[in-house]
Amino acid sequence: MDFVKILQTLIRRIWLVIVVTVLFGLAGLVYTRGSVPNVYSAEASIYSVASGSYAASVQSTYIMKDYAEIVGSKKVADRVVNALPEYNLDAKLVQTMVRTGFSEDSAIFYVYAYSNDPALVISVANSAAEAFVLEVSNITGADNVKILDEADTVIVSYDGQREQLKTRLLFLAVGFLLICGIITLTAIFSTRVTKVDDCTLNGEIKLLGVIPKHSI
Repeated sequence: MDFVKILQTLIRRIWLVIVVTVLFGLAGLVYTRGSVPNVYSAEASIYSVASGSYAASVQSTYIMKDYAEIVGSKKVADRVVNALPEYNLDAKLVQTMVRTGFSEDSAIFYVYAYSNDPALVISVANSAAEAFVLEVSNITGADNVKILDEADTVIVSYDGQREQLKTRLLFLAVGFLLICGIITLTAIFSTRVTKVDDCTLNGEIKLLGVIPKHSI
């Protein structure tokens, strides 16, 4: 493979490379037009206490984890909707916003909420945690599940502007690599003679002569 020939071909067609790359960049701008909102998340934690014993608390936590799906239930969602009338939520939306998590070696259980509204995620996380505690208490008849920490801060779990920029750069990169790849393949399989070595198979055969080009 003649890398010098490929490089020379790319340099000769640099404007084609630029044009195609710019076109792909414009396509990326069209594809990602408009603003992409951030997604925020908030976390509330729940602790299971059993007779003041940590070991018993951990055991009780495993029982609590068995009820983790309650957080996504319609009952919990309805409680959240009723607790937050100012947001005009509906149960199905709340169910899509709420998630749970826990650590294997800890008695702490987490309730997460996700939304484009940072104030809303804090309210939903706290309300969902409270509703979960109430539902577990109603089902088990015990009062050993308590809220440890309420959500009071948010983090950006999805940076809309950054992801938008990454998508646009990806379009540019795809356009650049695509046109460079096409030009490279064209140069590799081209039958055009550009130097003496092309006629002699890089010195494997002798060149007897050259017929000059004349206009008659």
